[in-house]
Amino acid sequence: MSWPFWRNFEYWPESHLAWWIYFITGFVLAVYVFYVFIGSLRILFLHDTQEQAAITVKDKLS
Repeated sequence: MSWPFWRNFEYWPESHLAWWIYFITGFVLAVYVFYVFIGSLRILFLHDTQEQAAITVKDKLS
């Protein structure tokens, strides 16, 4: 990710308002991706615990 504000606006966007819009949009997208990633990890671990519980029950019944 480029930081045009710190580089004297050498890259797009060339105005302060456009840079803030660019920065806030990127921040919101980053937070969204973080929550989606954490949610998918939670589902993955939930499936793993359910599988382990099913194996344990199956072993006890045998």
